[in-house]
Amino acid sequence: MIEVLPILLIFLSGYIFKRLHKDSSKELVDIVIYFIFPIFIIYKVHYLEFSDDIYLVSFFAFLAFVLGIFFSYLFVRLFNIDTNSGAMIAMSVAFGNTSFLGFAFVDSYYGSYALSLAVLYDQVNMLLLALLSPLICAYGVKQQSVSFKKILHKVISFPPTIAFIVALISKLFILPEVANIFLEKISLVLVPMIMFAVGMRFELSDTKGKYKEISIIILISMALIPATLYIISLPFVNIDIPLKVSIMEAAMPPMVMATVIAIKSGLNEKLGMGALGVGMILSFITCIPETPNDKPT
Repeated sequence: MIEVLPILLIFLSGYIFKRLHKDSSKELVDIVIYFIFPIFIIYKVHYLEFSDDIYLVSFFAFLAFVLGIFFSYLFVRLFNIDTNSGAMIAMSVAFGNTSFLGFAFVDSYYGSYALSLAVLYDQVNMLLLALLSPLICAYGVKQQSVSFKKILHKVISFPPTIAFIVALISKLFILPEVANIFLEKISLVLVPMIMFAVGMRFELSDTKGKYKEISIIILISMALIPATLYIISLPFVNIDIPLKVSIMEAAMPPMVMATVIAIKSGLNEKLGMGALGVGMILSFITCIPETPNDKPT
């Protein structure tokens, strides 16, 4: 689809750049983690506005996260997967690609109002990422045990967590125009830079020997979570735009940023990158958008 093709092209450009020149993904990832992503969080949270459907969409986003953790634990125990790979599975399925791909898909299917709800869903996803991903990663890389003090330090010192706190405080003030422009312009760089970096890191060989774990990630993130969300919600919620948007967002493949954070923390890189690449390719193959005339206003 035309809306998401640029994302795929940026991803492929990063891969081609590495082949023709060199892999500069480490430097790009550091810039994203410590500078661009925190600014993105401040920008999004500061200007977040509430609407009638926000509580429902927020609940669905949190429920999708809980389902991801639950299914991860279930499959890791069932298939006796090691702790490090298990944590990477959890990071891959608990945090979906709700912005990079999700926005384009939601807009293509359901229109502009649905897109505003998708933005809210993504903010909850980002909040959970900022607050809970350090705990998941700390568990995955532990040698024997990780003390509460160390985990707390990881959470507090995590740049996106600091950015979220700053963003909440900033909502008490009216930012000057120059600050608004700065936050907006820097935030626009996030998607192309991180997709380019991921493209440089991706290798087809990443999937070799990881077929079982990657299949588990794809099954959970793109099938089990949205299906379970739909079944749980059906008796209580009408099948309207908030539910449709939430299910589509919940069906997104692994989040690029979550994968980058997991790799940066020491989790299984080949598994994360393999699942990310396969999930992204499948999302393009399986998504058949409706025509503009079919989209609600």
